[in-house]
Amino acid sequence: MKFSIVTITHNRAHLIAETIQSVLDQTHTDFEHIIIDDGSTDNTEAVVKQFNDSRLRYYKYEKRKNRSAVTNRGLHLAGGDFISVLDSDDIWAKDKLETINTIVTKNPAIGFVIHDAAAFPKSDTSDIVFFNYKTGFSGNALPELLQEKILALSTYTIKKETLAEIGFLDESMIDGKLDLYLRAASKVPFYYSAKKLAFIRKHDQNISKKRNMDHYDDYFKSIGKLKKRGIISSVKHAGLSSKMYSKIAYIYHRQKEYRQAKENYRLSFQSMFFCYSGFKSFLMYLKINVIK
Repeated sequence: MKFSIVTITHNRAHLIAETIQSVLDQTHTDFEHIIIDDGSTDNTEAVVKQFNDSRLRYYKYEKRKNRSAVTNRGLHLAGGDFISVLDSDDIWAKDKLETINTIVTKNPAIGFVIHDAAAFPKSDTSDIVFFNYKTGFSGNALPELLQEKILALSTYTIKKETLAEIGFLDESMIDGKLDLYLRAASKVPFYYSAKKLAFIRKHDQNISKKRNMDHYDDYFKSIGKLKKRGIISSVKHAGLSSKMYSKIAYIYHRQKEYRQAKENYRLSFQSMFFCYSGFKSFLMYLKINVIK
């Protein structure tokens, strides 16, 4: 089984060598590693080209703001049977590809594979918990995704045939990972491995640490697609919307941006009043009216 690994990078010359080495150290050796340089201005190119390995393929483009479009460049170039995505600051366990190869060989219907991960370097005060599942499982992962029990991390592997069936990342979104997960879950069986096969770096440059509210627009687009296709009901869509508006309101509330908090609390209880998030948002909306 051949794997294509797609890595998007921008000014990660100080980190990407460790990422690449974790791929070259894989016990399963039938792969290509496609590196898409999104307009780096540091010496990323020199760092990548110091590795003398024919399985590495490096492409450099001008900087683009849309991460979905950049990722699609790599996905279109991929020639493997399965495509894995690896962020340029993360690293893999040596047996990641071997483990996934075993999974998909034994379960040929599987079109999408995810796995547990760990944060590094470890903190003395707390550990980031990505998934609470103790054992692996397969089947329909859509309920877990909608309940946020499974997070749309950049640790997925998708069958190339599945990608052709469901389509690439939605380039109207900043980062269409969740949308891709949801579309895949509504079409093909998932497999979740409880093994920690990736290590996600914690540092100040993590994109995921920056509160970009535009990402929540992507969420609403994604669940809107599910509703339009009849995958989820109008009631389910309203409940998910209420919960997300409540979460956005809480973020604004903590930042003392009361106008935005109030508006999102209102959207939450208007989406669905008779649910926990909607009723709680109504109470918080009244509270802000009193104090502000």
